[in-house]
Amino acid sequence: MRKEFYLVVVGLLILSIYVPVTAPNGNRVSMIFETDNKQALKNEIIALGGMVTIEYDNVDMLAAEVPISVLESLLSNPHVIKIYKDEMRSLPCPPEKNDDLDLTPREILNLTDYSMETFDITKIEALPDNFYNYMITGAEDIWAETGYGDGTLAAVIDTGTYPQHPLFMWPDGTSSVIGGTCFAPGESEDSWDDPDNHYHGTVVAGIIASHGGIVLPVSDPLAQSIMLYAPDSYIPYGPDQILVPLLGMSPYSDIYAIKVFPKNGSGVPSSVIMQGIDHAITMRKLYDSTNGAEGFPIDVINMSLGGGTGFDGLDPEDKLVDQATLAGIVVVTAAGNDGPALNTVSTPGCALSSIAVGAAADPVHTRVGTDLVYGMVGIGEYFFPYDDIQIIYFSSHGPTSDDRLAPDVLTCGVYTMSAFPPYFIGVMSGTSSASPAAAGGAALLAAWQKMNQGQANPMQIRNAIIEGATPLTKPYSLYAQGNGYMDVPNSLNLLKDGITSIPIIQWGHKLEATDLHGGTQTWFTGTLGPGEAFDLAVYVDKHTEQLDVCLSNVTLSGTQNPLLGDSIEFYIQSSVRTSANYYYESVNIYDDQC
Repeated sequence: MRKEFYLVVVGLLILSIYVPVTAPNGNRVSMIFETDNKQALKNEIIALGGMVTIEYDNVDMLAAEVPISVLESLLSNPHVIKIYKDEMRSLPCPPEKNDDLDLTPREILNLTDYSMETFDITKIEALPDNFYNYMITGAEDIWAETGYGDGTLAAVIDTGTYPQHPLFMWPDGTSSVIGGTCFAPGESEDSWDDPDNHYHGTVVAGIIASHGGIVLPVSDPLAQSIMLYAPDSYIPYGPDQILVPLLGMSPYSDIYAIKVFPKNGSGVPSSVIMQGIDHAITMRKLYDSTNGAEGFPIDVINMSLGGGTGFDGLDPEDKLVDQATLAGIVVVTAAGNDGPALNTVSTPGCALSSIAVGAAADPVHTRVGTDLVYGMVGIGEYFFPYDDIQIIYFSSHGPTSDDRLAPDVLTCGVYTMSAFPPYFIGVMSGTSSASPAAAGGAALLAAWQKMNQGQANPMQIRNAIIEGATPLTKPYSLYAQGNGYMDVPNSLNLLKDGITSIPIIQWGHKLEATDLHGGTQTWFTGTLGPGEAFDLAVYVDKHTEQLDVCLSNVTLSGTQNPLLGDSIEFYIQSSVRTSANYYYESVNIYDDQC
């Protein structure tokens, strides 16, 4: 089915204006200070009635709560370089949308009702030749020469990770989740492994490093969906049963859990996220300086989180990310779920040295997940009747405000199956699911470098993932797909060829917007295939009052979806960078409309 239409825009777009959050207690505000003398600034803050809440080890910054009345005095302090508002950060949640695809995370299997298998190397090597793993995107082709990620450690800065989940357990009773800590406000330091923590961090860790399989009767709906959509992806197991491997991208990697979000998954100040990053850097530096006697050898950080920024690349979190890279850690982040508007990739995905990961939908994940969510085997093919990979509507788009290409790469972010605490298998969608797939790929590349070159080089790994990505076959814009879909075998070849360790930063991608000057302009979209998009940006300022939009010459041709029909999804969205609260509206269009 093909779609085309004319788009006429009259007037100017009315957009939400960011209003800073009311200061705590009515007269105090939380800020992050960049300084050239921490002790002197701490003394000044305390003298003015403020309270230092966090002092960072790896950047010259402090977080503090101060009276609003003294901000002017602090701005003039000779030891203050910059002051940033301590913005809230949250777990990315797909925005609501007017269609029938329910992407709510959920439990789909209670593992106490099924038998589990741990996948050792022998079992992994015996996987079917055409194995389609529900966690990975091609990484199985390099598992053998990367040691399945063995010897690498990924830090998951999130909601904590439950180490006793069956997908993390080894036959000797140990877990691949080897430790952690908690910085979530009001919760104990040792709560990182609580079974009642929010599910998000355990799901993310499973996408990186799960190493189990589940035995299902062939009558089970999940088994039937897998046999229907991916017949080469399971292993026959006894009479009327199949073994379904649930393997992470880097199944032999270890996990270190850094909990920054509370048990209910609510947002926290960016200063707390920074505390988690800072801790990971400190643990890596301590390990290196003591030859492994103390600390942890963290190779990769995954952050499936984010928020708005007015300082792309210069945000306090972004600066800490760059310090993590310098310390030897690859930092992978969710691009954000604020698409499809342009210029919506969130911090810390805006850092100069991070890998920002967008989300795509592939046939098998989408069909299997849809069957499970709607409880009907075979319905997934109606929701996703295509054989190609498509960018999902909510994935944040670039460029950044300082004219860099973003996101960097894409991976699967729709109905990803993973560990769900305490003893479930669940599905989750979003760039939260896409980011750990790329983090697992980074862990595999780090393992190869350690095995063959003695140590991992985070900038080479970042560059190899970006340069090794494969553009999608559909004509998506650079600001939707970045460099394309992650291709770990390509990235490994680039590492072998000695890809540069100089940061590859793709400048020159300036967001161009049209100024209507109160008038009218017409755009022709051309013919759009399923999943394809037409983007435009309209300039607005504080005098903006109204936008009138008319769509004409809308035609739907070809075979339509027999269950759902076809439509054009139309979105209006702001690209405000200083807040994650984007004005958002969407509608399904079936014919000409104003």
